[in-house]
Amino acid sequence: MVSDRPYAATQNRGARQSIQSRAFPPGFHPILVILFRIDSDTVKMLLAIIQPNKLQAVREALHQIGVHRLTVVDAQGYGRQKGHAALYSGVEYQIHLLRKVGLEIMVNDDFMEKTIETICRIARTGTQGSIGDGKIFVLPAIEAITIDDNTRGPSAV
Repeated sequence: MVSDRPYAATQNRGARQSIQSRAFPPGFHPILVILFRIDSDTVKMLLAIIQPNKLQAVREALHQIGVHRLTVVDAQGYGRQKGHAALYSGVEYQIHLLRKVGLEIMVNDDFMEKTIETICRIARTGTQGSIGDGKIFVLPAIEAITIDDNTRGPSAV
C-alpha cells in the first residue's frame, strides 16, 4: 500500500518560492530549514550502543513489545572507560577501543518511549548499572521508504 503523504520535495515547492522572495540576513539559508522540517507524525531512529553479551536479551525483549525490525552492527569505541589493560603471553598491553554492538531501530513516535525503556532496563548491568553499559541516541528520520513497494512515512517502519 502506498502512503497518501506527498513526497517532501513536492510538498515544499510552493513554500520555497514564497521564502525566496523574502529578505533574510546574510548567511541565512531558508532552503535548509524547509528540507529538514519534521512533521508531527515523525519517525525516529534509535541508535543504541550496548555490550555484546546483552544483545540476545535486548533483541528478545524488543520482540516482546512489538519491535520486530532492527539492524545490528559491530562497533568499537570508548567513552568514560577509556579502554583497559590486558595480559597476553605475560605481556601487558593497552586496549583503547572496546567492542560494542550497535542497534539501529526505526520507530514511530508511539513506540519510541517503550523501546528506550526496554533497552535501558535490559542492557543495564546490575541494579544500578555501570560505566560501559552503553548509550542511546534518538535521531529524527526525514523519511522512511520501503524499497519493494515504495511505501513512505510511518507506515514504512
